[in-house]
Amino acid sequence: MATSNTSSQNIKPEVTRPTANFPKNVWGDRFLSYIHDANEVIDIQKQHIKDLEDEVQKELLATLSQPLEQLILIDTLERLGIAYHYEKEIEEVIKEIYDTYHDFYGEIDLYHTSLLFRLLRQHDFFISSDMFKKYKDENGYFSEAINEDVKGMLGLYEASHLRLHGENILDEALTFTTAQLRLMATTKLSYPLAV
Repeated sequence: MATSNTSSQNIKPEVTRPTANFPKNVWGDRFLSYIHDANEVIDIQKQHIKDLEDEVQKELLATLSQPLEQLILIDTLERLGIAYHYEKEIEEVIKEIYDTYHDFYGEIDLYHTSLLFRLLRQHDFFISSDMFKKYKDENGYFSEAINEDVKGMLGLYEASHLRLHGENILDEALTFTTAQLRLMATTKLSYPLAV
């Protein structure tokens, strides 16, 4: 009987552990396989880059009927420093937007107006600074309504740096936005704009 007691004491109770639901790894299974040939790795990376370039090119051309989306995409590509991959497509899109902007610019907000102005000027298309007159009040000052539009104020600030000699409205815009953005930076802004 002593042996049956010791055998029952040697049996360990079954332990159940909860399963962990870890999120998917952002790297995927990239590091699970090993390729011995360095040239094969380079070829795979080149193909991946080409696929991504094609995807962006399709996106750029897919938004032909949405000029504001095109402007945002072009601005993003330029800020990322990869616009040189799409120079031909960007020039075609910018030319198309220049030819048709009169149809839609009256209905867009300060941010998109500033983006339109800045991108057209950066790509050597002359566009009148008079498009910013709609943001002035009856006294000739910039409207109080745009004081709360931080994104629009930043856009106007950037656009004002592309002014030509004698464009008083852009001189005023630079002074106005500089003062307002400094005031906002000390009082109203939160992350990520305050950074």
